[in-house]
Amino acid sequence: RSSDLGRYDEQAKLADAALVALEKEGPDADPLDRAALLSLRAEADYYLGHPEAALPLYREGLATLFQARHRNDGPYVAGRLARAYWEVGTTLIELRHYAEAIDQLTRGEAVAQQVIAFEPSSDDARRIHNILVVARAQALGLAGRTDEALAALRANLARPKTEALARHTPESVRNAAYASTLIGETLNAAGRKSDACLADRRAQAEYEGLRASGLLTPYDERDNLAEVNARIARNCT
Repeated sequence: RSSDLGRYDEQAKLADAALVALEKEGPDADPLDRAALLSLRAEADYYLGHPEAALPLYREGLATLFQARHRNDGPYVAGRLARAYWEVGTTLIELRHYAEAIDQLTRGEAVAQQVIAFEPSSDDARRIHNILVVARAQALGLAGRTDEALAALRANLARPKTEALARHTPESVRNAAYASTLIGETLNAAGRKSDACLADRRAQAEYEGLRASGLLTPYDERDNLAEVNARIARNCT
């Protein structure tokens, strides 16, 4: 996951108020609006450190999008549904429910592939598919399915690196750094400390490259890079 520092207490209050107002519309309420508000409310709980409170809200948003898809099976709703699977799956990872996370993220990948089939030239469709692939690989690694996780991460790593060279967008460069981070995490979880050290050294160099380019976000600094540095301190002695 990634997020800059946010005013999540305020976000939670605003989302609650908007959900109450939406309920008053009764059957005329747009399920897409409800799903968006549930996601915002859940996000506030997640980043306030309460993933257990976020999960039922994310699940409700996912179910709401299924209702919306019955009315409109186009790429926009499908894209929203794929992202909702990612929200549920990554929250399950945070709560260490890895088997269910793998299942939800696999379902999300299938929906994201449908979106790509609808819109082959859509960068956004490929982006949501990419984050689902990476999240599923992370869940596989944490579940002890190391070889599967590493194969997925290494195959995925080539694409964002090529994209970064071609476009050099902040997102593509950060995706490459994050994929390297998860390789270190996977190897560390498998007890392969020396291999994890090498992977994390590479990730550290990529994050420092982001810093030199002015692309390192506060979240990168306090979360991803901090985790990489902590693993290096443990594994590279």
